[in-house]
Amino acid sequence: MGSADTRCRWRAPAACTSSQRFAANADEARRLGAEEVYDTKAVDVVDALRASHPDGVDAVLDLVNGSDAIRRDAEILNSGGSLVSTIYAADEEWFAQRQITAHNIASSANPLSSPQGLNTRHF
Repeated sequence: MGSADTRCRWRAPAACTSSQRFAANADEARRLGAEEVYDTKAVDVVDALRASHPDGVDAVLDLVNGSDAIRRDAEILNSGGSLVSTIYAADEEWFAQRQITAHNIASSANPLSSPQGLNTRHF
């Protein structure tokens, strides 16, 4: 997840984790509110999150993973959790079979993509 994810989640009432491809972005992610930052070139982010959060997480905002890779988010999401893909990569039915609510958004006009939308429980 990139700095845009960090900025959005910083406004939401949740712990914030960010993954970055470049070490130089880590300080910026922390400045924007990330409590944990993972270097995607150094670690498998899903494995690192599973180790940090053995009880799972309630929500994932995935900005980068395509339709195959995004399925790994199910490994860390709790039953009843939520996933948002900003590139329409989430197979909503596949995630629903795993008791995860998936949303695909790609427009700033979508109410879920606003700070107010993130602060409400639509999912």
